[in-house]
Amino acid sequence: MKHLYFIFSLFLLTSCISAHVDTDYDHGVDFSQLKTYNYFSDIDWNGVNQLDQTRIVRAIDQELKAKSWQKSDNPQVLIDIKPAEQIVTNTNTVGIGTGSYGGGFGTSMQVGIPIKTKKLQKDLVIEMLNASNQHLIWQGVFCKEFSTRADSEKIIQSAIQDLFKKFPPKK
Repeated sequence: MKHLYFIFSLFLLTSCISAHVDTDYDHGVDFSQLKTYNYFSDIDWNGVNQLDQTRIVRAIDQELKAKSWQKSDNPQVLIDIKPAEQIVTNTNTVGIGTGSYGGGFGTSMQVGIPIKTKKLQKDLVIEMLNASNQHLIWQGVFCKEFSTRADSEKIIQSAIQDLFKKFPPKK
């Protein structure tokens, strides 16, 4: 029974996936000279509902305002938002085996039991482009799997905070 408990605990630990956050930027850009932004007018929201669209924009606005950036009709930076949501099916197997050893020969038997889990994967890519030449200067990527539909507002707020934690990049 202790072995089964250990195997089950190990399975639970390995099936918990944390958020993946990654950022990249153009090292030739002096972000200290940039302080104004706005959004592309034709963002492809890829099926994201209006409530979540508003939450994403509001969270970005809050983070940039906290970093002394201002929304402007004549921005230095344009922001593009690329959200995606999909159901991911993970198939894992648990092996249960028995065996014996002795007298110069050994036998064993193992059975793999497939375990399928469905999770909601949310991806959010935020890109900042130089408004004058449309060159990408910063990109943030957030990706996380959820076993259930969680509170969207908390998820979005947390994702945006994680993405902008080290923004603007220092030279």
